[in-house]
Amino acid sequence: MLALFWVLAKAALFRANVPPGVPPDELAHVSYAADVLRSGRFVPLYEEMRILDEAGRSGDLPNYLPHPSPYYAAIGVVGRAFGVPANPSLVDLTRRLRLASAPLFAAAAALFLFLGWRRAWSLSSHVVYAAAVSTVPAFAFVGAAVNNDVLAFLAGGIALLGISRRLEGRSDLLTATLLGAGVAAALLSKATAGLLVSVAVFAVLVETWRVAPRATRGRFLFGALPWLVLPALHYLPVLIRWGTPIPSLNVTNPEAFARSAFVVAREGARLSLPAWGAVLSKTFAATWLSIAGHVWLPVGPAWTLGGPALLLALAAIGLFTAGRGDADGDRSGALARIGAFAFAMTLVANLAWAYSGYLETGRIGGLHVRYYLPLLPCLGMAAVAGLRRLPASAWLTAVLSALLFLADAGVTVRYLRLFPAG
Repeated sequence: MLALFWVLAKAALFRANVPPGVPPDELAHVSYAADVLRSGRFVPLYEEMRILDEAGRSGDLPNYLPHPSPYYAAIGVVGRAFGVPANPSLVDLTRRLRLASAPLFAAAAALFLFLGWRRAWSLSSHVVYAAAVSTVPAFAFVGAAVNNDVLAFLAGGIALLGISRRLEGRSDLLTATLLGAGVAAALLSKATAGLLVSVAVFAVLVETWRVAPRATRGRFLFGALPWLVLPALHYLPVLIRWGTPIPSLNVTNPEAFARSAFVVAREGARLSLPAWGAVLSKTFAATWLSIAGHVWLPVGPAWTLGGPALLLALAAIGLFTAGRGDADGDRSGALARIGAFAFAMTLVANLAWAYSGYLETGRIGGLHVRYYLPLLPCLGMAAVAGLRRLPASAWLTAVLSALLFLADAGVTVRYLRLFPAG
C-alpha cells in the first residue's frame, strides 16, 4: 500500500504541476484524443489529423502519431463524462484528459504491485519488489500525462498476471482471457508494447504447452485467441490503406515529414555504429534514472546511481540463476527470465528501427525506457530471485530500498522545482 501511495502521489504532483505539453509528445496525444472525440472513428484518417493550437482548434501542423485509437477514445469518453466543455482551450483540455487518464494509470500501478503481493515471499522480498517497481522516475511521470503508454502499462500488467498463472500450472479460462486481453490491449496501445507483450506471452506458451493437460488446450485457445480480433480490426484496414501497420508521418505526409524535426540536416559524416550505440545507450539509461521529456533533467549526484546499480546486480544474479530453487512453487525466476527474453527481442527490433531511421534522417532517437515499462514487474521479480540467493538479505534490502527511494524522491523534487508556478 505504501508503494502504491508513493507512485500515485508522485503522479498526482506531476499531473498538477507540470505544464501541459512538457511530457513526451503530450500535445500530439491531446490533439489525437480531440480528433477521435470529434470524428468518432475507430481507425483515424491519419493524413487529416492536425495538432491543436492554443485555443484548442485544429492548426496547420499535421499530427505525426501513428498509434491505434482505443486509448484516446477511452480518455475522451471519460473526460466528456466528467464535463469537458464543447470548445476547451488546449491547456484546459490537457488537464481534463490527464484526469481522465488517471484511473487507467492507477489500475496499472496497482496491478504491477499486486503481481508481487500475491506471492508468498519473505518481507525482504516484498520490500525489494515494491521498491523496484515504484521508484522508476519515468513510470509515474509518463503515467501522469496524456500518453498511450498508460494503456501499454495496463496491458502489460494484465498479461503478466496471466503469465504468472500459466507458470503456476493453470490452464483455465481466466488465465487464457488474461493472456489474450493483455496482448490485445498492448497491440491497441502501440506497436512496441504489442511486440513486447506478444513475445512474452508466446514465450510462456512455448515453455508450458507440453506440460499443460491436453484436454485443456482447446478451451484455453478458445479463451485467448478471440481477443486478437480487436487489434485486427485496426491493423488490417491500416495495412490495406497504407501498406504498413504503422502509418508514420513519412508515410501519410512525406512533404511535412521532410520539413519536420524528425529530419536533421546533414552536417558532416554520420556516427559510426558503435558511436551511435553509445549515444543511444546513454539516453536510454538517462530516461530510466531520471526524467526526460521536452525538459531535460540531469541524472543527479553520483550516489544516486548506487540504488539502480545494486538493483541491476541483484536482477542479473536472479536471471543467471533463474529456475533454481523454485521447488516451493514460486516461479518468479521463470517470469523474470521470460520478461528478459521479451525485452531482448523487442530491443533488437527497436534498435534496428532506430538505426535505420538515423541513417535516413540523421536524427538520434527512437529509444526510451517507457517503451519497456509494461514489463517493469519482471525487473522486480529478477531482483527478488537474486536476493533469495544471497545471505544477509535484511541488510541488503534496507540499503537497496533506501537508496532507491531517496534517489527517486530527489529526482521528483528537482524536477518539480523547474515549474514553481504549477
